[in-house]
Parts: sequence; C-alpha cells; structure tokens
Amino acid sequence: MTTPQVDPLRACKEARDKLERIRQKLSGYGQFFGNLATGLCDDEVRIRLANSDLSVPIDLPDDRTLNYNAWPQREDVKASLAEYYEALKEYEAAYYGLAPDEQNLFDGVGSGERQTLQVGPTF
Repeated sequence: MTTPQVDPLRACKEARDKLERIRQKLSGYGQFFGNLATGLCDDEVRIRLANSDLSVPIDLPDDRTLNYNAWPQREDVKASLAEYYEALKEYEAAYYGLAPDEQNLFDGVGSGERQTLQVGPTF
C-alpha cells in the first residue's frame, strides 16, 4: 500500500472506532432503562434505587438495583444520539470513499455493492 492509501484507511478506522465508543455509551443507557423497565413491568414491581431516599424491601436481588445517581438525563441521551448519527455519517463517508477491496477490510464483504453498515446491535 502506498502512503496515500493508508490515510483513508486510517480515517475509516478512526471513524469506526469513534462510532463504536458512542454506541457503547448508548448501549449503557439502554441497559439502564431496560433494567428499569423490567423491574417496573413485572407483575410485582421489584426495583431498588440505590443512592436515593427510597426505602425498599431488603430482599431484592442485586440485578434489581439501579444507581439512582447514574440515571441518564434526557439531554445526555439526546446529545449522545445526535453524536452517534453524526459519527455514523462520518464513518459512512469514510467507508464508501474506499475502494471495494479496502471496504472488505472493514466488513468482510467483497462484492463491492453498497452494504448496510451495522456496528453492533441495532436499536
């Protein structure tokens, strides 16, 4: 590979890594709210909010405990979603700027056709 070919590959990798970091943050929000929803939707509501002044039964298991101080704020979730979509655009631009054989380095697809990008699980 020549030097001009390395820069687009590096830019694509960096864009992909940035997208993955943001996706991980969003996944953490999803896990928090998923655990909250599970506890609230059971026939018998069973959730403990640690670091809050809420008194709950002592026999609740650890998987039914959420750190109240870690509750994601709606503006943080919104900002992270905006950041994710912007990072996705950057990654797509970098990815589709590569030759098909170079795209193969990122997704294992060698057909050269435009592929639907998937970084981790979809929401």
